[in-house]
Amino acid sequence: MKYILTAAFGVGLCGFVCADNLIMNGTFEKDIKGVNSMKTVYKKVDGKNKGIPVKDVNFAKYNPEQGAGGSKGCLEIDFSVAKDEQVYIHNTGIWIKAVNRVPGSKEKPAKARVTMMVKSLDKDPGYLHVTRLWGAGSTSVFKLTPEWQKVETVITSTYPVGDLLLVPVDKKKRIISGKLLIDNVEVKPAEEK
Repeated sequence: MKYILTAAFGVGLCGFVCADNLIMNGTFEKDIKGVNSMKTVYKKVDGKNKGIPVKDVNFAKYNPEQGAGGSKGCLEIDFSVAKDEQVYIHNTGIWIKAVNRVPGSKEKPAKARVTMMVKSLDKDPGYLHVTRLWGAGSTSVFKLTPEWQKVETVITSTYPVGDLLLVPVDKKKRIISGKLLIDNVEVKPAEEK
């Protein structure tokens, strides 16, 4: 019985880790299901910095007309932050949900390959910060352009990797307002070399 359970667990784990895209709706062809907006503003409360989640914030919408490479739709982001708001890159931005995660631990960190198409709608394109939700992993910053471009990175973490957090930043990695399009988001286990 013990061997049967071990074999079943191994097959289940392979099915999980060997799966295709871990993002639930990365093509955005019909809608943006699985995408949420989140913003936490930090303020002094009793002399201490306290994060206060902003309720009913929405920076994302479905764009049925401008998908990358002729796709039927994409995610449009219109992110705004006031100059005096204190926000941080690990709990503010666009949250793209995964259906599964690449397992990670201190002994064997998760390694997830992230690819997506991005396009800036701003006159002066900034950067896009990409990380796992809630931080505690590697991050990447990509210079945005007014044309569709493919970006790719590997996120490593001692925690599971799947859900993504995206936010526009400046070259010093400070959150800024920005408008952009996202399409064909994929998160897959990174191949060991």
